[in-house]
Amino acid sequence: MNTETTTTRQERYLLTALVEDGAALTALEAKIRDSGAQIVKTEDLGTRRLFFPVAKKNELQLVSVFFETDPATVPGFEAQLRHEAVIKRFLLTKWTVDPNAPSSRSRRVKPDAKEEGHV
Repeated sequence: MNTETTTTRQERYLLTALVEDGAALTALEAKIRDSGAQIVKTEDLGTRRLFFPVAKKNELQLVSVFFETDPATVPGFEAQLRHEAVIKRFLLTKWTVDPNAPSSRSRRVKPDAKEEGHV
């Protein structure tokens, strides 16, 4: 008797969304957990003035949620987000970098002139 265990491949995703208020972030987290995903990190990036009105609003709250889930569940989850009333715009992308790791782009160190051979 051959018993094989099927393991689901978990991939990391970033959901960036424009919502009406900060309370929508907790509702969004609950929706992500209900879909079977594991939340890695959430960020409330504050109110943003928009370049053009979205849903007749000139300012919306920007939130981001990093989560890990099986790639097969993503299309169904994305369809649910399209029908969510509190989300005005969203972008769902695959994310490969650890969201808790410090960014190397923000901490550029300028080499010393002596080290480069310039005196």
